[in-house]
Amino acid sequence: MVTHHPDEVAHADRILAVEHGVVRDVTARYAHAHGTPSQVHSPGAALPDLPRVGRAAHDPAVVFDHVSFAYAHGAPVIDDLTVGIERGSTVALIGPNGSGKTTFARLLCALIAPDEGAICVEALRWHHAKRRQRKALRRSLGLIMQRPERQLFAATVRDDVAYGPRNQGLDDAAVRARVQEALDLVGIADLADRDPFSLSGGQQRLAAIAGVLACRPRVLVMDEPTASLDEAAVERVHAIMRTLHSQGVTILLITHDMHAAQQLADAMLVFGGRTTAREEAPEPRIAPSDARYSVISRLDPRAKVIGFLALMFSAFTMTSWTQLAVGCAATLAIASASRLGVRVLWRSTRMFAVVLLIMGLFNMLVVRSGTPLLHIGDWALTTGGLTVAALYTIRFMLVIVLGAVIMLTTTPTALTDAFESMMSVFRKVLHVQEIALVMSLALRFLPTIADETVSIRDAQAARGGSIETGSPTQRVRAMCAIIVPIFAGVIRHADDLALALDARCYQEGEPRSHWHALRMRARDWWFLSGVAAVLCALALSAVFTI
Repeated sequence: MVTHHPDEVAHADRILAVEHGVVRDVTARYAHAHGTPSQVHSPGAALPDLPRVGRAAHDPAVVFDHVSFAYAHGAPVIDDLTVGIERGSTVALIGPNGSGKTTFARLLCALIAPDEGAICVEALRWHHAKRRQRKALRRSLGLIMQRPERQLFAATVRDDVAYGPRNQGLDDAAVRARVQEALDLVGIADLADRDPFSLSGGQQRLAAIAGVLACRPRVLVMDEPTASLDEAAVERVHAIMRTLHSQGVTILLITHDMHAAQQLADAMLVFGGRTTAREEAPEPRIAPSDARYSVISRLDPRAKVIGFLALMFSAFTMTSWTQLAVGCAATLAIASASRLGVRVLWRSTRMFAVVLLIMGLFNMLVVRSGTPLLHIGDWALTTGGLTVAALYTIRFMLVIVLGAVIMLTTTPTALTDAFESMMSVFRKVLHVQEIALVMSLALRFLPTIADETVSIRDAQAARGGSIETGSPTQRVRAMCAIIVPIFAGVIRHADDLALALDARCYQEGEPRSHWHALRMRARDWWFLSGVAAVLCALALSAVFTI
């Protein structure tokens, strides 16, 4: 086990220290200083001796007022939470993974909106924060995400640290002063003109922290800021926190390190208990891709691929209202059988829906056929324009909804197995197994990149970088601040993936094992029969329309 933390060698039989390529056996020295390795106890077994955050504060910097939030298909992560955090205090947010700590931070930073209740930060109160409120919030609240070095994007450390102050509209002199102040605070002023991607991991972490501190937040959220750092870098981050605390900054520290919480925090907010969630344990969550979830989830992936692709391609041939009605009825039946719900489908398709609506409006502007309904200057709204816009928008929306249903109800492995099975007839002319492997990796790779994209977008938004507001120049700069770290992340993940394949002895042509054998059942044939009936109905309606 490779680790920076001495406490993590609790069960080691032998301990080797590596420094500048020199390996030394320090088992005896460690045992003398800390007791024998087997006697060392793992941290985090008990909560630190700190007061709990109460429902009210004398001079609150942060207030959660009966706040609840739940992700789709899940029990409330935050349930009727009311707390007040004292201005100038350092509060440790403690709890197991998945207990709601990061969700609490995202709610606080207005990156997601609560289902119920209101949030107040430095006298700014909101439920669903408007753009003006989010802009004001960025001036008083900072977010240091997990692994903040992944948000670095500029050519030099100085330019990266200057990103937030520039988004605040400060003049050049004020930006330079802010940058120098932040670099001095974290102790990397000598690295100001270095390429951030050439720095060590610890130096990158400090540069990213400086980029947040340059915005001078009065409330600072730190999500595991010392994760994966060595002892020297951890102590540097802790020293920064003590300095900020002495300056009156309110700090919310998400951590699993009970020792650090005891050293740095004035109080703690514990997640995963009655403070933040329901007293009774929630039902285990079943994913929509689980066979127990719905009829659609239980279908053989080959039947789903064939049936859904047939329906999706048929949508492009729909040219009449009768055909659209048949397609809508079939899509509605499948969506209902999938039990995904309107909310989940909307979240999965809303970006596409906005684009389609814009394209539909464009069609209304350029199509002049049919009877004029409305004249505005030289432009006329016609029945032909409305018809083309409606046909275009509805049939493409059918394709998007069907695509969302199959992706949400089918695991990447099942989709890969389906395509490999269906392409098996081409084994003599195609590298079917290698194609299936690439597809499997892509299906798993893309969600990872998507999650990282969300984290980077949130982190840059917390520094005032938004592609939604500002001048065209500001929006381009905000887009670059997101695209560059994403591109760097793609390269990093691809490199890790190559190492993982090599470590697992991947070789071309070796047979790939399957978790489940594919088997068509009666329900799969019934589903394909229903798809065939829909296709026949579409063909008949086209004949009668002609």
